Amino acid sequence: MAEQHTQSIRLVSYNTRHGLGLDDWDKLPKSHIVGFQEVPESKISKLNDQMRSNGYLLAGFAPAWTNKDGSSEGEVTYYHKESGLKKIQSKVIPIGRSIIESWIFGMDGCRSALYTSFYHSDLNIPFSFINAHLVLLGSLVFFWSINKRILQIKKIISETNSTSLPTVIFGDFNTSTLLPESKKLDDFLSRNGFNRQNINLATHQYYIQAGPFRFNIFKHQLDYIFAKNCSIQDSQSLESLNKSDHYPIMAKIIIPSTSK
Repeated sequence: MAEQHTQSIRLVSYNTRHGLGLDDWDKLPKSHIVGFQEVPESKISKLNDQMRSNGYLLAGFAPAWTNKDGSSEGEVTYYHKESGLKKIQSKVIPIGRSIIESWIFGMDGCRSALYTSFYHSDLNIPFSFINAHLVLLGSLVFFWSINKRILQIKKIISETNSTSLPTVIFGDFNTSTLLPESKKLDDFLSRNGFNRQNINLATHQYYIQAGPFRFNIFKHQLDYIFAKNCSIQDSQSLESLNKSDHYPIMAKIIIPSTSK
């Protein structure tokens, strides 16, 4: 007779806005897995030391684009040494570039996602967490950019073993809940077995900065956590941490396992 077990994995995802949000690294709640986006490669060494001092181990870094000034940025994932997690492998998934972004923002290079597979001491199956940052502009017509993002998600799914194993895709999807494109994103991922907790969170803010004062214009959701063959609970954004234009997003991932 098979006995059902579950394991709760606490996940935090944070777009640091070119590293500005890294000033809040020590204010993030203790988690099993922490994934950052828009981390300058020049700050990885210092961040590794800081995260290690709080008990985190580096899972991997996925370099993405290079800016006009020659600096490069990407996604980085950490896991806590007391979490019971053991890293199996980590790999970079190139998900394509946007000529429009290169032209407008001077971004050179290919966007990426960081795939990491883990094993937990209390479970008998591996599982995967994918830290992703999708394009903002994939077309001259902004509303068509969702089609480019869906192509990027297709690429991520094709590179992962998500048929039967628990898989989580998280990060900055650059897809606003204020626009119809978010339903297209939800529908596509749902058809592929990925779902998110059915609540909308404020994970990004548009604001005007005047000296030390910040005037918020509006907030909406650009950052998501999608799960397949596992479930999501207690999704929330951490609006008290606002060094970036994004807020960290946090959730519990409930991973099932059966053992004889």
